[in-house]
Amino acid sequence: MIFTTKCGKIFLFSIFIFLLFSCSSERPDDFIQSDREKSVIDIFMKSFKEKELQFTLKAEKGFSLDSSDGYILFCPVYRRERGDSIVICSDSCMSSKEEIIFMGNVIVEFEDSMVLYTNSLVYFIDTDSSITEDSILIEKSSNKMKSKGFVGSSGFGKIKFLSKVVLYDE
Repeated sequence: MIFTTKCGKIFLFSIFIFLLFSCSSERPDDFIQSDREKSVIDIFMKSFKEKELQFTLKAEKGFSLDSSDGYILFCPVYRRERGDSIVICSDSCMSSKEEIIFMGNVIVEFEDSMVLYTNSLVYFIDTDSSITEDSILIEKSSNKMKSKGFVGSSGFGKIKFLSKVVLYDE
Protein backbone atom coordinates (compact mmCIF):
# COMPACT_ATOMS: atom_id res chain seq x y z
CA MET A 1 0.00 0.00 0.00
CA ILE A 2 2.80 2.45 0.86
CA PHE A 3 4.59 1.60 -2.40
CA THR A 4 1.40 2.27 -4.43
CA THR A 5 0.78 5.62 -2.71
CA LYS A 6 4.37 6.69 -3.24
CA CYS A 7 4.26 5.71 -6.94
CA GLY A 8 0.96 7.57 -7.33
CA LYS A 9 2.42 10.74 -5.84
CA ILE A 10 5.47 10.52 -8.08
CA PHE A 11 3.24 9.97 -11.12
CA LEU A 12 1.04 13.00 -10.27
CA PHE A 13 4.11 15.14 -9.60
CA SER A 14 5.59 14.11 -12.99
CA ILE A 15 2.38 15.10 -14.78
CA PHE A 16 2.31 18.43 -12.94
CA ILE A 17 5.93 19.20 -13.94
CA PHE A 18 5.22 18.21 -17.56
CA LEU A 19 2.17 20.49 -17.71
CA LEU A 20 4.06 23.33 -16.06
CA PHE A 21 6.90 23.24 -18.60
CA SER A 22 4.67 22.62 -21.61
CA CYS A 23 2.37 25.54 -20.72
CA SER A 24 5.15 27.96 -19.84
CA SER A 25 7.01 27.52 -23.15
CA GLU A 26 4.20 28.96 -25.29
CA ARG A 27 3.13 32.31 -23.90
CA PRO A 28 1.00 34.76 -25.84
CA ASP A 29 2.68 38.02 -26.92
CA ASP A 30 0.30 40.16 -24.89
CA PHE A 31 1.27 38.30 -21.70
CA ILE A 32 4.97 38.83 -22.43
CA GLN A 33 4.33 42.53 -23.03
CA SER A 34 2.50 42.90 -19.69
CA ASP A 35 5.50 41.31 -17.90
CA ARG A 36 7.81 43.90 -19.45
CA GLU A 37 5.52 46.71 -18.36
CA LYS A 38 5.70 45.47 -14.78
CA SER A 39 9.51 45.58 -14.59
CA VAL A 40 11.14 48.74 -13.24
CA ILE A 41 14.71 50.04 -12.93
CA ASP A 42 16.35 52.67 -10.73
CA ILE A 43 13.66 52.61 -8.04
CA PHE A 44 13.60 55.32 -5.40
CA MET A 45 10.71 55.32 -2.90
CA LYS A 46 10.03 57.70 -0.04
CA SER A 47 7.74 57.02 2.91
CA PHE A 48 6.15 59.89 4.82
CA LYS A 49 4.20 59.91 8.08
CA GLU A 50 2.45 63.14 9.05
CA LYS A 51 4.46 65.02 6.39
CA GLU A 52 7.78 63.83 7.89
CA LEU A 53 10.11 61.66 5.79
CA GLN A 54 10.41 58.29 7.54
CA PHE A 55 12.64 56.29 5.20
CA THR A 56 13.83 55.84 1.64
CA LEU A 57 14.10 52.60 -0.29
CA LYS A 58 16.33 52.37 -3.37
CA ALA A 59 16.98 49.48 -5.72
CA GLU A 60 18.62 48.99 -9.09
CA LYS A 61 15.75 46.94 -10.50
CA GLY A 62 12.59 45.09 -9.63
CA PHE A 63 9.06 44.48 -10.77
CA SER A 64 5.58 45.23 -9.59
CA LEU A 65 3.56 42.40 -8.09
CA ASP A 66 0.07 43.67 -8.83
CA SER A 67 -2.14 46.73 -8.54
CA SER A 68 -1.71 46.86 -4.74
CA ASP A 69 1.58 48.80 -4.97
CA GLY A 70 3.63 45.73 -4.07
CA TYR A 71 7.14 45.32 -5.51
CA ILE A 72 9.91 42.75 -5.56
CA LEU A 73 13.21 44.64 -5.53
CA PHE A 74 16.74 43.40 -6.16
CA CYS A 75 19.68 44.74 -4.13
CA PRO A 76 17.49 47.11 -2.09
CA VAL A 77 18.90 49.73 0.28
CA TYR A 78 16.59 50.94 3.06
CA ARG A 79 17.70 54.12 4.80
CA ARG A 80 15.91 55.33 7.91
CA GLU A 81 15.65 59.12 7.81
CA ARG A 82 13.94 59.76 11.16
CA GLY A 83 15.62 59.07 14.47
CA ASP A 84 18.77 56.96 14.67
CA SER A 85 20.38 56.22 11.32
CA ILE A 86 19.75 52.65 10.17
CA VAL A 87 20.64 51.18 6.77
CA ILE A 88 19.38 47.76 5.65
CA CYS A 89 20.76 46.01 2.57
CA SER A 90 19.88 42.57 1.19
CA ASP A 91 19.82 40.47 -1.96
CA SER A 92 16.11 41.19 -2.50
CA CYS A 93 12.95 42.34 -0.77
CA MET A 94 9.19 42.35 -1.14
CA SER A 95 7.81 45.80 -0.44
CA SER A 96 4.20 46.73 0.26
CA LYS A 97 2.41 49.55 2.09
CA GLU A 98 2.45 47.60 5.37
CA GLU A 99 5.82 45.82 5.41
CA ILE A 100 9.15 45.18 3.76
CA ILE A 101 10.40 41.59 3.74
CA PHE A 102 14.18 41.49 3.25
CA MET A 103 15.58 38.18 1.95
CA GLY A 104 19.11 36.85 1.50
CA ASN A 105 22.27 38.25 3.08
CA VAL A 106 20.48 40.89 5.15
CA ILE A 107 22.85 43.46 6.68
CA VAL A 108 21.59 46.05 9.15
CA GLU A 109 24.05 48.88 9.88
CA PHE A 110 23.43 51.10 12.90
CA GLU A 111 24.61 54.63 13.58
CA ASP A 112 26.89 53.49 16.43
CA SER A 113 28.85 51.13 14.07
CA MET A 114 27.00 48.00 15.20
CA VAL A 115 26.17 45.57 12.35
CA LEU A 116 23.54 42.82 12.37
CA TYR A 117 23.66 39.91 9.89
CA THR A 118 20.79 37.53 9.16
CA ASN A 119 19.17 35.76 6.22
CA SER A 120 15.69 37.30 6.39
CA LEU A 121 14.00 40.17 8.18
CA VAL A 122 10.46 41.56 8.17
CA TYR A 123 10.11 45.29 8.82
CA PHE A 124 6.62 46.59 9.72
CA ILE A 125 6.28 50.15 8.47
CA ASP A 126 3.42 51.47 10.65
CA THR A 127 4.83 50.22 13.95
CA ASP A 128 8.54 50.75 13.08
CA SER A 129 9.23 47.22 14.27
CA SER A 130 10.97 44.13 12.89
CA ILE A 131 11.20 40.39 13.36
CA THR A 132 13.26 37.44 12.21
CA GLU A 133 13.33 33.80 13.19
CA ASP A 134 16.64 33.17 11.43
CA SER A 135 20.05 33.01 13.07
CA ILE A 136 21.62 36.39 13.69
CA LEU A 137 25.13 37.66 14.23
CA ILE A 138 25.71 41.09 15.75
CA GLU A 139 29.16 42.70 15.64
CA LYS A 140 30.41 45.83 17.33
CA SER A 141 34.13 46.51 17.48
CA SER A 142 35.72 43.15 18.35
CA ASN A 143 32.66 41.85 20.22
CA LYS A 144 30.25 39.40 18.64
CA MET A 145 26.92 37.99 19.65
CA LYS A 146 24.95 35.11 18.13
CA SER A 147 21.35 34.12 18.63
CA LYS A 148 18.40 32.75 16.74
CA GLY A 149 15.59 35.20 16.08
CA PHE A 150 14.53 38.49 17.60
CA VAL A 151 11.65 40.92 17.78
CA GLY A 152 12.58 44.59 17.55
CA SER A 153 10.43 47.62 18.29
CA SER A 154 11.00 51.36 18.30
CA GLY A 155 13.14 51.03 15.20
CA PHE A 156 15.52 48.43 16.72
CA GLY A 157 15.67 50.48 19.93
CA LYS A 158 14.22 47.60 21.94
CA ILE A 159 15.14 44.05 20.99
CA LYS A 160 13.88 40.80 22.51
CA PHE A 161 15.85 37.70 21.52
CA LEU A 162 13.86 34.53 20.84
CA SER A 163 16.55 32.11 22.01
CA LYS A 164 19.69 32.09 24.13
CA VAL A 165 22.41 34.62 23.30
CA VAL A 166 26.06 33.65 22.95
CA LEU A 167 28.62 36.44 23.52
CA TYR A 168 32.26 36.24 22.53
CA ASP A 169 35.15 38.45 21.47
CA GLU A 170 38.03 37.84 19.12
